[in-house]
Amino acid sequence: KAIEQADVVSFSSEGEVKKYDKLPVTLVTKIVQCGNRHFKPNGTVTIKDMFGKEVASLAFNPGTQDGGGNVLPKMTRSFKTTWDSGFAFGKYSAVLDVRLGGAGIKTATYEFWVMPAGLAILWIIILIVVLLILGLLIKNMMLAMKKK
Repeated sequence: KAIEQADVVSFSSEGEVKKYDKLPVTLVTKIVQCGNRHFKPNGTVTIKDMFGKEVASLAFNPGTQDGGGNVLPKMTRSFKTTWDSGFAFGKYSAVLDVRLGGAGIKTATYEFWVMPAGLAILWIIILIVVLLILGLLIKNMMLAMKKK
């Protein structure tokens, strides 16, 4: 009797990194097959920004010339999914929806940040300049009021 008992062991970024300076971000999914029949997991990894807006939808284990990656009985296999297009800034959630053959659909979520160092430094400099200008304006207004 064919038995497909599988589960998602882990879903995270490569090396479990939580902060990136830029894309690409590579997500690693480990799937264990406890049954006695191989299967090919498939599904999607959806990337959402901090406001819940979908910014990318990536195919999980897309078919290749040799039929894609299978999970063999009594084995654990890692699959990589890479998000490498577009501009990213802020907190993101990667949502995995994967069909594990006869074992059904499993979902997992992983959160990470993309904070380009150059852009963050630019925003800090702009903030400092704006605060200095506001300080000078307030000081000049106070001096002008004292002269009256």
